[in-house]
Order: sequence, then C-alpha cells, then structure tokens
Amino acid sequence: MAGPWTPTPLPIFGDPWSFYTQPAFIMTVRGTAQTTHVYAGDRWHPNKLGASEYVWLPLELDGVNRTVKMEYVPRFKLDVTTGELLVPSVRLVSGGAVVTTSNSTSAHPAAHAIDGSYATYWEASNRNTPFSVNVDLGEARVLGRVDLSGRGIGGSEAYYQYKIYGSTDNTTFVQLADRSTSTDLGFTSDTVLDTAAYRYLGIAVSNYINFNNGNPPGYNPGLHEIAVFSKAEQTIDFPEIPTRIWGVDGDFTASARTTWGLPVSFAASGSCTVTDDGQVHVTAVGPCTIVASQMGDGYFERAADVARTFAVIYNFSGFFEPIDNPGTGSVPVFNTVNAGRAVPVKFSLGGDQGLGIFATAYPRVEPAGCPTTGMVDESEATTAGTTSGLHYRASSDQYTYVWKTDHEWTGSCRKLIVRLVDGTDHVAYFSFIE
Repeated sequence: MAGPWTPTPLPIFGDPWSFYTQPAFIMTVRGTAQTTHVYAGDRWHPNKLGASEYVWLPLELDGVNRTVKMEYVPRFKLDVTTGELLVPSVRLVSGGAVVTTSNSTSAHPAAHAIDGSYATYWEASNRNTPFSVNVDLGEARVLGRVDLSGRGIGGSEAYYQYKIYGSTDNTTFVQLADRSTSTDLGFTSDTVLDTAAYRYLGIAVSNYINFNNGNPPGYNPGLHEIAVFSKAEQTIDFPEIPTRIWGVDGDFTASARTTWGLPVSFAASGSCTVTDDGQVHVTAVGPCTIVASQMGDGYFERAADVARTFAVIYNFSGFFEPIDNPGTGSVPVFNTVNAGRAVPVKFSLGGDQGLGIFATAYPRVEPAGCPTTGMVDESEATTAGTTSGLHYRASSDQYTYVWKTDHEWTGSCRKLIVRLVDGTDHVAYFSFIE
C-alpha cells in the first residue's frame, strides 16, 4: 500500500490494563434486533492461568468514526436471540470530585487520578509506602463500587495492596473495602456493601509489589483513574393478581422478580397472609394487598416497592327463582311484580357464610328506567318482609332474603342492589304492577 503515512497514536483499549485481562477474542452476536460485540479477555493473574478464566465486557463499535469503547461492568445480560444487551444503570459520582494525596509530582498531580481519562495519571513523588489518597465527592453519597486503575510501566506485573475508608466529616472513617493482602494486578473493582452515605473516601495503600520477584517496581506508584459509582438501579416486575373466589380458589404463590434476579420478599395486609417466599393464604373475603420488596445489596440499591391488590369474593352464582337475572343484553331483564307483595330473594354463596354477609345499608333499592317510562323517586333502603329478614338453609345451600315492596311503586320500575361485604354488587330489575 502506497504512502506516505501519518502515524496515529493507538488509543487505550479500556484502561491501561484492559481491566485486568489479556485480550483473547471478540465475540459478535448477530441477533434479530441488533448486532452486539462482546470482548473476551483472559483473567490476568499468574496464579490463575490454569483456570483459563475469561472476562466478558460489552464493546461499543462506531463504524463511522472507527472508534471502539469498552467500560468495565461487573455484570450484564445478553439475549443471544435478539442481540439485545442490558447493563446495570449506575451513576458516576466521582465526576468533579477533589483529590488530595500524601505526595505527588508536579507533572502528574493528584487531579489526574480523577479526570476521567486513562491516558493521564497521578504519580507519587517517591517510592515509599504507605501513602494515601483522599477523595472529596462534594456531598454525601451512597456508594456501590470503587474502581482503581493502578500505574504500570512496560507490562510490569505490579499489584497494589490497600484499604478503602468512608467518612462524612473527613475525620472519622469506616472501612469499606480491604485489599491489604490482594495480588490482583493493575485494575481492581470493589463492591461497597455499606448502605450509609459518605462524602469522603480514603485510600490507604500499604504496598505496591512486582508479582515476579516480590519487590517494589522500579518506578513511582500512581493511579490512572479512581472511579466511584452509585449502587445500580433495579426494578420489580410483579404481575397483577386476579380475583380469588372464597372457598373455590385455594392458596397460591405470588410471583415477582427483579431486573437482575435478586430475591424478592413479600408482606400482606387485608384478607390474606403471605410468607417471605410468596406463599399466599386467603383468610376472608374482601381486598388483600401484597407488597413485593427488594432491599438491595452491596451492588444494587433498594427497588421501589410494588403493591398488588386483589379481591376475595363469595362464590355468587346469580339469583334463583322466582327472580330472573338481568342477563347480558343492552336492556336488562325486568321482573314483573305486584307492588306491595313480599319477594323472596334467593341466592347461594357456596356454603354457609354466616348472616353478616350484607354491606352496611344494603340491600338497597334505586330507581330504574322502565322500558316505556323515565326515572322515579330517590333511592331508598329495602324493608325486610319478615322479622328474620335473612336466613340460610343448608339443605339447599341457599340464602333467602324476603324483601317487602311498596304498594306506591305501582307503575314504576326499581333495581334491587345486593351489596355483599366482599364489595361486590348483584342487581335485579323489577317492574311493578297493580
């Protein structure tokens, strides 16, 4: 190929350590929705070569500008059918932070350790250990992860041993991570299990050592980048729960899951109970609310609770003779009744549910438009036609409510509303004659 050629600096692929890996290959997934590229690198650790562990990381390829970008993520999901990639949503909270160190060179100041570029670095002014780095995030933050990219020269296999501390006042510190005996090379990522908020981070480095001989490297220690992230977001998928029939539908298992598979716990209120693993036991008719929760962990923040309310209702199968049910047509079926007579309202609830089955102030009568006349009087409560009002007969599994109609309703229409304590309404329509 004819020249001349203009040399172009080779950009850094990931961080200078390729995030603790030696590049192996790139996997291309041509899915039905998109094409996705995944980097695979051998785990860079002399004591783990036999295990042949791979680190997989998503790649962003820009075919127009001919660039490639790779960021470190502790986990991701890849749908090999569609090619769609899901990466946990985290926030970089160290952007704009202020870094101070126990010592540094003028050419490579502390600010280079948090400037968002792996091409720059902070360099200590000597090779002495221990040394410290302090990060002021500007305000208290709940932390999820701290990534450190240590300085290395010419492939030198150096590891840094350190502890990370958090503080709200820059005076009293709490230990968040311990790598004081670590031999992981170059790049490290620490999950912060603590759920408290901290403004200051202290990184206390006790050693930096060449793996091959156990001696300090022949260069000053430093950090290419300190990246501090929030905990990752997660959501709960909790489908609606359908209505349950009392005495027919038994106990069941509530099913909910989080975006990233963390276990969900449950709590209940109302007409049911639930165990932590979602076993629901219905205790009565009425509404029941199940709340699904996920408290988070070191990597994920707490998910927003999701509540599902469902009804537990009686096994009402309709009114029995002599009453006709409204039917399903656009015009309801009307029962023709002599005004002033007592009407036996019969129905079943699938067993003896006691006599306290009616909601307060029900059954109730309301005006209804007759097929040939308009609305009439205001709604009114019913009057029982017997002193007992409501009774249950086990031999027929039927409730009977004797409803006393009014002679003054002659020539009008009414609807009888039977509202039960389970919250359901059952309606029958009547046309009154002399």
